[in-house]
Parts: sequence; structure tokens; C-alpha cells
Amino acid sequence: MNSSKILYIFGSGRKEKIRTNNYDSSEFFYGYFYMQSKFNNIDSIEMLPNDEDINGSRKILNFVDKVIRKLTNLPFFTHLMLSKKNFRKIKESEIIISTNDRLAISALPMIMLSRFRASKKKLLVIVMGLFSKKRDTKIVYYFQKIFLILILKQIDNLIFLGMGEYKLAIKMYPKFKEKFKFIPFGINLDFWQPSKNYTEESNDYILFVGNDGNRDMDKVIEIANSLKNINVKIITSYKISAEQINKNIEVIYGNWHSSALTDESLKSYYENSILTFIPLKETFQPSGQSVTLQSMSLGIPVVITKTNGFWDPEKFKHLENIIFMKDNNLDSWSNNLRSLIQDKELLNKISRNSINTVHKHYDQKDFFTEMEKLI
Repeated sequence: MNSSKILYIFGSGRKEKIRTNNYDSSEFFYGYFYMQSKFNNIDSIEMLPNDEDINGSRKILNFVDKVIRKLTNLPFFTHLMLSKKNFRKIKESEIIISTNDRLAISALPMIMLSRFRASKKKLLVIVMGLFSKKRDTKIVYYFQKIFLILILKQIDNLIFLGMGEYKLAIKMYPKFKEKFKFIPFGINLDFWQPSKNYTEESNDYILFVGNDGNRDMDKVIEIANSLKNINVKIITSYKISAEQINKNIEVIYGNWHSSALTDESLKSYYENSILTFIPLKETFQPSGQSVTLQSMSLGIPVVITKTNGFWDPEKFKHLENIIFMKDNNLDSWSNNLRSLIQDKELLNKISRNSINTVHKHYDQKDFFTEMEKLI
């Protein structure tokens, strides 16, 4: 086994899932367990979950982070990452894998400091929307550009999960293009296997799953309310009051990070749905990717907004293995969903093709081996 010291940087909650063996959705550990089988020295650190109970120097850092975020619109949260323990682990590591750009940017001061008088450390960062941050004022445009160049100089490889953002990054910063790598995200197909055949006759609801800021939650509620004769289940951590929704809608509060909903339960919700629908805001970030692949792997057809950030457009074909919504207004969504649930032949075709697409192109093992090449 390779003796290199590898350190993963995770968001909050991962270490608890590792400790309790609660990770059927192992894709969200981005190769941590795979690397354990290849390297004999793997460790991790993680960000604090929120700003609660911060005091002393963290309060000062929090203020500094807010100022820098205001100037750059970049995700600086150093106050939730900085600690003696985290710095020690960063200093001792040879290869650092940050599982998103927010974590990398927040840990960057410690990484830069640890590189002084030390052998070179390799920093790999999985990118999720870094190059699609708003630059709506001259000040933000100027400072964001400066900070991004400084950040890019510190990173050895940026791993893009979406082709749209990958191409955008090359266009924005062509001098760094050798650092940019597009690797299609893969899921754990040992877990996301159908436990039954897809039968739209026995499934009695359509399903929405999602929490990130690029989900169009207002549109989700509007669509669900407009489908008064169709049962709708919404799985989210967003608070939705009973006054906002009609009787055909059930809200299930779930959050993978806090284990509020088990992977087995989520899988069951997918498999008993007619289809999954994912309205998105326009973005270059590959939003909705994991939900789409999970749903497709179980043979549940997916209806999703076609955004600039759709991760791999060459492998998806409208009405063959997915349904794209190019017109993102309420009437189009409502009319298309009503029509789709009546078209059993089309749904069954998409179900079959969905499974084939995910198994052919989106196995997490392929993602992990491509990451290992960069290491």
C-alpha cells in the first residue's frame, strides 16, 4: 500500500457517519473508503456545522469572513474551520482532498501556512459552483477576480463534476486550464440497485428531493399546488408551512448531513414514486446531480430543468433517458407532469434507459479511479 498521508476535508456530519457505519450513500465521501484500500494513512477533518456557540477569536474571524464574503461573494468561512487540531493534521499531511470549494477556501490559510518550510503538499479540490458566483458590482468583480487567481495558484487540481462549469472555468482562466479536470460524479451502485420492477400503476405520487440553494423551492410549491389531483411528496430541509400547501402534498423533512432520513428510507421513497421532478434556478453549478442519478439508477424517470450547469449533456437525451424542461414556467411544468404520468409507455422506456445510462457512465468506482490518477 502507498504510504502517502492523505487528508480529506469534509463538511459537518461525515465523521459521525464514518464512526457509526452509516454511509450507504458512500458517493458523498468522494473516495474516502476507496483510498483507504489503496493508502495506509488516511485521515479527515471537518467544518463546524454553524455559527452557534462561537466565541473569542472565532468571533473576530467571523467578522473578517463576512467582510471578505461581502467583497468577493466567495465562500470564506475560516472561523468554522480553523483549529489547532485541524492545523496539525493539515501540517502532517502530504495530499489534501477538499470535498468542495467552500471547505478548501475556508481551510486555505492553514494550508498556505503549513507549506512554509515543508515539502510540497498536493491540494485537490472538488468544485461545486466556484466559477458561477455573482459579480454584480465592479467592486465584487475586481476583488473576486484577484482572490480567485490567488486561490487557483494554491490548488494543484480542480475536479469539476459538471461539464458546464468546467468549460466556464477554462474560458475565464485559460492559463490555469491544465489544473482543471472534469470527472463525472458516480454513485454507489451496490446500494442504489432496484429492489423491484418499475410499475407506474402501483406507484401513487410524484417526488421532489432537495435542499441546496439552486433548487427553485417557490416553483416546487407552485407546481405541487397546481397538481390538485396528483399526490406529491416533497423531501427537504426547507421549512414549509401547512398554509403554503394543498392537501395533495406531503412534506417529509430530510437532511442527509444530519441523518434526518436514512438512505434506506430515501430509496423506498424513490421506488414508490411515479417520477422525480427537479425545478432548478439557472446556474453553472451541477445542481440536482446526485438526486437525478439515484432516481435513475432505481429506474424512476426524472424531469429536470435544463440549466447551463447540467453536468454531462452529451450522455442525456430528452425523452430517451430523461425529461428536460427548457421552458421553466409553472404552466409548462404542470402540463408536462400531468401528461407524463398518463404516458405509461414513455415512462417505462425512460425507466429502462435510465438504469442503463447510470450503470454505463456513473459508477462511483470510475470516479474514484480517476481521482486516484491525480493523486
